[in-house]
Amino acid sequence: MHSKDELRTVWKVILFIAFLSGAYILTGEISRSVALQDWMAGWGYLALFFLAVISGFNLLVPIPAVVLVPAASAVGLDPWLSALTITLGMTLGDSVSYFLGGFGREILFGRQAALLRKLEKIKEKNNTWPIWLLFLYAAFVPLPNEIIIIPMAVLGYPAKQAIPAVFLGNLFFNFLATAGLVAVFL
Repeated sequence: MHSKDELRTVWKVILFIAFLSGAYILTGEISRSVALQDWMAGWGYLALFFLAVISGFNLLVPIPAVVLVPAASAVGLDPWLSALTITLGMTLGDSVSYFLGGFGREILFGRQAALLRKLEKIKEKNNTWPIWLLFLYAAFVPLPNEIIIIPMAVLGYPAKQAIPAVFLGNLFFNFLATAGLVAVFL
């Protein structure tokens, strides 16, 4: 018989996988569905925010939500408010990923305690540079922020440092990309 902690860990892993699978499926459907595009036109910034939250979890198909700016503009939304809305949604998605990463600490601690202790020693020696790395990664790399933010959560970097860094990085990335998209498409 399995202990309660083992079953809880298994359920957390199952829910995490189900959540990522749902985000993957929905992202693909949006790009192919006229109905979903009509939904975005009807719901405006709220739809854009929802789609950005989903893209904030997207490890499987790393498509930045900022690519929706031309579509949002086509249905009458302001590109700069769209970029801000996308930033807020992506940061919420990244925040949820951060907190889910905290669950990974429980999983790793049981199975990879020695590895986790080694990584924590590295963290003690280099406490601030990973926060700057997170900002730079979110600002300049068009890949999922979960690649950096989940390990930071596992290592116990405080949310009050990680979340603002990823927000500012997302803001910079989205406004820089929007400037390019506006120059090319709008």
